Amino acid sequence: MSPARTWLAVMVVLLASGGGCKKTQPIAERDAEKIFATQCSKCHGPDGSGVPEQKKKLGVRDLTDAAWQKTVPDAQLIQSITRGKKNMPSWGRALDAEQIAALVKKVRSLAKDPQ
Repeated sequence: MSPARTWLAVMVVLLASGGGCKKTQPIAERDAEKIFATQCSKCHGPDGSGVPEQKKKLGVRDLTDAAWQKTVPDAQLIQSITRGKKNMPSWGRALDAEQIAALVKKVRSLAKDPQ
């Protein structure tokens, strides 16, 4: 799937998931939890704040930074996950649009309020 089509499909999933009451966690959200724990946490850490060695070596982003999160639109997160960014691998071929949308939601859930 082309990056443009992936982006469009992810946006459709994000918009469509806004309503309704769900009693169980959707498969894509469970996938996102597992993918984050097994892949993303290697550099971003289990809580998203970043593994110190990876932050220094690779410039890994602290995903818990609420101020940063406010400046980054979902479309940019989708593109970074899909295409990769600097030292971050691309996931556009391994994940479908629904899984990428769920990862964006997971990243958003990591933001911590500044104190």
